[in-house]
Amino acid sequence: MNRYALLTPVSKKNGGNFLIVLAFLTTLLPIFSISIYDQPSADDYVYGLLTRQTWESTGSVFQTLLTAWNQMVHSYMTWDGNFFATFLGALQPSVFGLYHWVPVIMVLSVIFGTFFFLKVLLENYLNADRNTTLFIGCALLILELQFLPSAVQGLYWFDGAVSYTFIYAMSLTLFALLLIYYQKRPVRHKYLALASACILGFLISGGNFISSLVNLILLAAMATILWYRKNTHCFGTVLVFVFSLVGLFISALAPGNGVRQADTLKTLASQPSPISAILQSFQYAGQYFLQWMSIPVTAGIFILSVLLVKLAYKSHFSFRYPFAVLILAFCVFAAGFTPPIYALGAGSLIWETRIMNILYFNFLWLWCFMLFYISGWIFHRRPKNKKAQNGINRARLKKLALRPVYYSSAAIILFVLTLPMAKTPVTSLSALQSLVDGSASQYALEANERKEIYQNQSINHADVLAYTVKPYVLYYDDIKTDKNDWRNISVARYYNKGSVAIRN
Repeated sequence: MNRYALLTPVSKKNGGNFLIVLAFLTTLLPIFSISIYDQPSADDYVYGLLTRQTWESTGSVFQTLLTAWNQMVHSYMTWDGNFFATFLGALQPSVFGLYHWVPVIMVLSVIFGTFFFLKVLLENYLNADRNTTLFIGCALLILELQFLPSAVQGLYWFDGAVSYTFIYAMSLTLFALLLIYYQKRPVRHKYLALASACILGFLISGGNFISSLVNLILLAAMATILWYRKNTHCFGTVLVFVFSLVGLFISALAPGNGVRQADTLKTLASQPSPISAILQSFQYAGQYFLQWMSIPVTAGIFILSVLLVKLAYKSHFSFRYPFAVLILAFCVFAAGFTPPIYALGAGSLIWETRIMNILYFNFLWLWCFMLFYISGWIFHRRPKNKKAQNGINRARLKKLALRPVYYSSAAIILFVLTLPMAKTPVTSLSALQSLVDGSASQYALEANERKEIYQNQSINHADVLAYTVKPYVLYYDDIKTDKNDWRNISVARYYNKGSVAIRN
């Protein structure tokens, strides 16, 4: 038996898991198939300018990485303090002619982070078996990838996706490593996990302020609990906290943030005060908590609930403070809204939908935690040392539980039937539609026609046609008719043109 076990295995049958895995893999087919038509846009040209020039002139990976570093330093001083995000942005795949790999990288990073975290948490701490981890992981990933507030900004547009979706996956990896550090393992394994978590904490804080703040709150809570219990792992948790805090300070104190903030204030009536931003965070957290509860998402959460309830029933946790814990959990969720509201105003929650993607991910994890804790509290209100009562409870639970294959079939049918009720386009269905109606290939064809004009050295002032199609998962932004628009200037510099513009 696992020495860290708190539960007995939940499931030993894999018929239902085959169905959920098959369903998940099926949803990935359109996401990956349409990736061959993916195109760079907007900030991709800003951060990829210097690295593209270096790569084309030298072909040296080292020189390109050095240029990315210099681009990061320049951005840090003049525009953006998120040093790790700007470094990654400078390495955007179109520099190497590999932009079609963007959604593959983003999806695989989320899959890895989700399963790595769930495996350590469920199997090493809750003694769930591999099938349980597989089922919960696939169900959660379907919800994460299919109902994104913005699929293009979360998976297909590199600069937006790498700054938020990829950083989110890194956060899951960080907490998985911390859980490994807490276990009774060989010393070298424990401290390798701790060192890796420290590095990730520092880099994540240089990725975006939302992930940084939420991670710091969780790390502080974990360190406090360990300190209260006089657990020696408190020191390691504090160390990760310190590395993360240093990364946040470096990001927040960047001179470029002031430049960007001054530019942002030109379009804001007034910047919210810190207190106002915090209060608004609770307001919008409640609003989006309800808004994201669409019928198919609710059906997906119901699919998760059965195994989470069974895990909670078998758990040895006390679940003594349901109201306090749930209030604190919602506060952590609301904290993620504070950075964008304070920096950009509440309107950023509408037009910066790449921000909303990771807040939506946090929303799903909040639901998982709520289901586990509430059901655990309900089950553990009655004394479990009474064998008769315990036997009755087990019998009832067993009667309520369908066989995995039947339950999975019913759940998948329910989920599919509710898809038309989704509040945002479903990622795979939208991608499939664009593939079938030809808009994806037409979009790529028109983008390549533009590229031929841009690469024609005899043309200094390039006027191009507007896109006739804008596939939902592929199109993010475009140049304008005004050659002085920042998007136009970025593309012109990227291709060494005097100007570019949409033809009137």
